[in-house]
Amino acid sequence: MKPEQQIIRFGIMTDQLQLKNWQIKSIERLLEVEGNELVVIFLPQMAKSYDASGLPIGFRFLERQLRKLYLLQTASIEDKFKSIPKEQLKVNKKGFSNYIDDKGLKQIESYQLDVILRFGFGIIRGEVLDIPTYGIWSFHHGNPEQFRGGPPAFWEFLQEKSTNGLILQRLTNELDAGIILRQARIKRVSHSFLAHNDRLCSVSIDFPRWVADAIRNNQPGLFENKITQKGPIYKVPSNWKVLMFFLKLFKSKIAFHYQQLFQFEVWNVGVTPYNDLSQINWAPQPNKSTYQADPFMDKHGNVYFELYDYRTGKGSIAARTFKNNAWSDLNTILSTEVHYSYPFVLEIGEKQYLLPEQYQSNEVVIYELNQGQLLHKKHLLKGDWVDATIHEYDGLFWLFCSPHQHSNEELYLFYADSITDNYQPHPLNPIKVDISGSRPGGKLFTDDQGRLIRPSQNSTHTYGGSITLNHITSLSPTNYREERVGAVNPEKDSRYNKALHTFSYEGNYAIIDGKTYRFIWSAFIKELKRKFKRLV
Repeated sequence: MKPEQQIIRFGIMTDQLQLKNWQIKSIERLLEVEGNELVVIFLPQMAKSYDASGLPIGFRFLERQLRKLYLLQTASIEDKFKSIPKEQLKVNKKGFSNYIDDKGLKQIESYQLDVILRFGFGIIRGEVLDIPTYGIWSFHHGNPEQFRGGPPAFWEFLQEKSTNGLILQRLTNELDAGIILRQARIKRVSHSFLAHNDRLCSVSIDFPRWVADAIRNNQPGLFENKITQKGPIYKVPSNWKVLMFFLKLFKSKIAFHYQQLFQFEVWNVGVTPYNDLSQINWAPQPNKSTYQADPFMDKHGNVYFELYDYRTGKGSIAARTFKNNAWSDLNTILSTEVHYSYPFVLEIGEKQYLLPEQYQSNEVVIYELNQGQLLHKKHLLKGDWVDATIHEYDGLFWLFCSPHQHSNEELYLFYADSITDNYQPHPLNPIKVDISGSRPGGKLFTDDQGRLIRPSQNSTHTYGGSITLNHITSLSPTNYREERVGAVNPEKDSRYNKALHTFSYEGNYAIIDGKTYRFIWSAFIKELKRKFKRLV
């Protein structure tokens, strides 16, 4: 018999019956889950339409540009939510804060709400914050510990920050000191303000749905993360600030295209003693048009890795043996028309398995590995997942992976009873959205303190810049929590010191990779042709 689903009744606060498309999508995603019910829409009496005529001309121009984005365009909610009651509330203004009058409080109480989503009404304070069971939820497209106020992402661009935070918070009576229910940190799309804002909106769409699911699954600590540090309050920028913004944006565009044409990533794989990254033994590079990355070692000293060729634009899976501090010749073990990378290796009992990333085939596949030969092939998951990493824990097999489109920022989790069984999605997916520590970066391991550690990639400043070590504090079919406890950075004196994005232990060794940059003619010609095709 199917267990009874907890009902979550929610309302909406909006200044008018027009919402941005990302807000409408957020409501629709919430309603897609059985048990979530929209029961009322609250509007203020004497609502005023948005008037930008008194704002600086530079800012008005920026707003017009942003309205080109579908997610930031407005649409009527009359037709979509026609049957939902509309209630008008009287708002009493005191200073910068808005308070609902006694009649309005009784109106809200009558609906017995669990949650109110706030898309208007300004700074809300007073008794209304405690009427819904789980409070009033509000979005902030920025890190409140660094940037308060708005407009979203503008000041992050002007100050050339590497990342942009965003949160869904439960409002409290203390200004900008709410309880963070869901947060994310994404990399700033430095060469495109529109693309960056589109990403900000798309990430936040699922926040309310995620929190509602977390409530149903009794996620521990959900209402404990209060904002304690407050950044400065920013306001509408002057014309001079907007001009500086566009100059910096132009500089970033030039730098972006220059790097794409003249600075190509060259990775290599290395082996080093367990606790000393200064003694890296790098593998020999095959030629100037290829690189080696994503290494994993088995107990026999065989190192499996991605062999990428700029001439073909795809990777294959290759292997070398590391023995007596020396590398064997290269042996390609998996190469087709599909791009392969991240050949995750693990052993269960007497059997050895290999999971290569092959997102272009839209599936996750596992192979049985026997003396360097790939044998039986089994489909595990459908989808363009990257860097699939499996770990056995508490009687279940846990598969961590990231979606190709947002691979550096989002982490998903699946679980199964056996390694080749049907994997079920975790109810809190995506379990993490953070450019500094989501994407898998190596085998999970237990450290000297008995903690389960998950290596992840930190791409805050550059792709695969370093490894973040995360301590998993809760792992079950209904809950997941982890906290950052350390990092592994590239060795400064190494030939490949620009990044490090794969890290694993095997026996007395640490297996890593490293990145440098180099001009490559074949890659330059390919990239130049690609850019020319986009122009025409």
